[in-house]
Order: sequence, then structure tokens, then C-alpha cells
Amino acid sequence: MVDMIRKLMPVEVKEVADRTLEMAGSTEDKDRMGDIIRSSGWKLSSFKKNPVFMWVHDYSKPPIGRANKVWVDKETNRLMFNVEFASPEVYEFADTIYKLYKGGFLHATSVGFIPLEWEGKDEEHPIPNWEGNVFTKQELLELSAVPVPANANALVSARDEGLITVKEFEALSREVTLAVVTKPEETENYYRIPVKGEEGKHKGHRIRTIDIDKKKGIKALYCGECKKIITYLFDKDKWDSMEDCQEWVDEHSKDFDESIATIAEAVISDMALTIDAEMLALTKGAIPYKKTPLDETGEWDAGKEVRNAEVDDLKIMCTWVDSENAENKTAYKLPHHRAGGEHICVWRAVAACAAVIMGARGGADIPDADMGGVKAHIAKHYKDFDKGDPPWEKGITQEQIMDDVAFLRHSIETCGLAEKVMSEALNLANEIIMRAPGSDIPDDILSKVGAVLNQKNRDRLEQIQSMAQDILDSANKPNEDGNKHLEPPEPIHDPAQRARDVAEVAQMVIAMLKGKRIR
Repeated sequence: MVDMIRKLMPVEVKEVADRTLEMAGSTEDKDRMGDIIRSSGWKLSSFKKNPVFMWVHDYSKPPIGRANKVWVDKETNRLMFNVEFASPEVYEFADTIYKLYKGGFLHATSVGFIPLEWEGKDEEHPIPNWEGNVFTKQELLELSAVPVPANANALVSARDEGLITVKEFEALSREVTLAVVTKPEETENYYRIPVKGEEGKHKGHRIRTIDIDKKKGIKALYCGECKKIITYLFDKDKWDSMEDCQEWVDEHSKDFDESIATIAEAVISDMALTIDAEMLALTKGAIPYKKTPLDETGEWDAGKEVRNAEVDDLKIMCTWVDSENAENKTAYKLPHHRAGGEHICVWRAVAACAAVIMGARGGADIPDADMGGVKAHIAKHYKDFDKGDPPWEKGITQEQIMDDVAFLRHSIETCGLAEKVMSEALNLANEIIMRAPGSDIPDDILSKVGAVLNQKNRDRLEQIQSMAQDILDSANKPNEDGNKHLEPPEPIHDPAQRARDVAEVAQMVIAMLKGKRIR
């Protein structure tokens, strides 16, 4: 069965009896979603059994009135209502809403209905399109007062004109921001996820509903005064669970805040603001995540892949782009997909991107405002490869160390080591790799270390060994007095032993280079 649909309608109101206003609930005009509701298709029997007039479809609160009469005006093709509001003695808040409608400060309603027939319905299309429908038969279920396009300034004017009291103004300001939830909740049509840190900060502010991604069914409540998204709304027809929605918010909410702020003035109008998530992320710098086939064991040569890529490839291959130079290949950073074809994602490249984000190789020269989107992108790939959380989310594991060592080894074997980094590489081998396992250094570790040293360095160490042996031989020769020990200017307790130590060290290094086992 198709879920209930709600449609908002700006209305004109006129008083037809004591505390009773005549207002329209629907017309045949095309709405913001491109939908049209044929007035001849309204089925009213269900609504007439319980003709309540609600506040913003909130069933947890009492109705603010009832529709004494509902009909279709055939001359104007409008669904019409006569709504009687509860008296102040019965429900004080209902009286406030009545005065705001009568005074022209509220002028919108929303109908809830179940579509029964629409153009294009058949066995292959059992539910309506997301937008652009022509509904030809629909069952009316409810009618609600809604604050759109009421805003803080309108309410202030109503208060200043004496239409409502200060107490009523404060109560209504709280109600207008009713949709600002403090914890995730599920309604009939939406999963609602509040933005952390924004709870309770926007009372009395101008709140608008905006579209984040129509295709994915994501909307948001946006504060036009603070220029902040405060709650995300996920269409339950397109999202399976609250957990999936929360995951999306955790990964993407930071991506939207600043970009939305730059176009915030568009929200002031009564028209819905549509933001394309993919274009927004690209404009902001962080490239949207795209799921592609995976390669968990393959080699990775970033330079080669980028050389083989076109700019359109890089928009998928990379994680960040300097949007001002997006047509230049050098504007793209942190590649991790192969060029062309299905743009296969390579695990070694993903791990390398994470390492750069954490500061390796000088870190990533990416603006702080974009880093949240970049991290979210790479974190998605960590989940693709079932590697758990990325390194910035938790401590480094042994598995991640293994990945990093494998990447380092591959890089050294591919590129070699320049002289300026040789000493650092030797320190790494000596201080970390050799000491960590203990005194018994496995042959394979020694051979890996030796593989990265070139013949020039081996020759130098052999020269050290030769020089040490010369010292040892010289120390064993008798001097003029027949003594076997040299007497240097500054006394050395046992120069012969010193020479032996030097020679032994050199021998150990040579053995290491040649892949021998040292004990």
C-alpha cells in the first residue's frame, strides 16, 4: 500500500462564522514537486469521519480545530474547508493560531492523502514517481495548519501589533521550531536526525525545509538566521533504517554547512531550495565517494595512473580537487582508483591516502574545511575493503602496520633511496625493525633491508672493514721498545680491542647486506 503523501498549499482565508475560517486545502496548480492533484478525484469519506484540524501533523498534541464542512469547489477546482477553531478556554494555543490566520500572519495548510490512481500507474509502477505525478484519485486523511511561510519577523509584527501577547509569541516561537528534534526519531514518513550541537539554539528563528538530494530522498530543516542545517529528514521510502540515516549524517553533514551558507539568501524565498549533493561536494573540494570494483592485493603506481587518466577519470579516481582549476589534472589529489574502465579501487592506494591524511609524506595540502569530506570518502573505502575504521578514528593496528610496511617496501624497491634519506632508512632498520623482534633477526628482514641499499654503500662499508683491519694489524705490531701495544697521544686502555670491535661491527653490517643471519 502506498504511504500517505502530504502537500502544502498557500491559502487565503475569510471568516464565515464565529471562530470559523474558510480556507483551501488543495488546487489543481502544479506544486513544487511538479505534481498535480485533480480536484475531481478527492474521496472525502474517511476524513469526514474524523475531520480534525492539526498543527503541523503532530498527532501527539490535541487538534486545534475541526472541519465542519469540506467540499470541492467545481468553479475554482479547489478542495475547500470551513475550519472551526477551539476556543481559548478549551485550548489556548488553538486560539493563537486562529488569530494568526485571521490576521494574515499564517496563510498555509497541508493535506495528507493516500494516492489511489495516477497517470502511468500499472503493474510495473505500483507507487507514484518521486515527482511529476498527476493524481487522478486520492483519499483525504487529514488537514493541518503549518507555519510555512511564517517566520520570526512575521511573528514579531503580530506581537507588536497586539494581535498576540508576549506569552503567546514565546509559545508559538517554540512551536514553529517544533521540528527541531534533540534526538533521532521516526515519524510516519521520515527518519529525523538532528545535527549535533544545534539542539535548542534556534528557537524563534526562521526555519525552512530544503532539499539536499531529491534522488536519495534527503531533506533538511535550515535556519536562515544562523545559516545552519539543524535537522536532516530522510524519506522512509528510500531509506531502510535509522542507522543508515545516522551514518550518512555522520559522514556528510560537515560537507554541506559552509556551502549552504554561501547560498543561504535563496532560502528566504518561499520556494524550496534544491541542492545537488554531487555538485555541492565537487564545488566544495571533496570529491563524492563512488563505489567501484575492488582490488585488495594489486600493485599501485599513482604517477602512472594519473598520467593515463583524463580529467573526467580524475573526478572519480581522486579524493579532492581545487575547484577553481578543476579542468587541470594537477588540481586533483589523493588518487586511489585506476584510470579508465570501471575505475577499480585499489587498497594499497586507499591505505596510502589515509597515511597522507595522517601526515605521511608531508601530509595533504587540503583546506581544513574540506578535510571532513575527504576523510569521509576514504572511510567509505575502508568499509568497502572490510578494514574497519580509518587510522584517524582509532589507534593503529598491527594489520595497518603490515599494510604500511608493505607499501613502504614496494615504494623503496620501485624508486630506490637517494643519499639524503639513506641515513633515515638505516635508522629505521636499526632502531625499529631490528630491535623490535629481539636479537634473532630473521633472514627475510635482513634481505629486505639489504635489497634497498645500492652497491656504492656496500663498497663504503667494505672500506670501513678494511680500514678497521689495518688498525687491528697495526696494533699487533711491536714498537721500538718491543711492546705490541701502541701508545697514542691520549691513552686508550686497549686499542687492539677497539680495532677488533670496529672490524666486528663492519662485518655485521656486511653480513646484513649480504642476507646472512646474525646472532
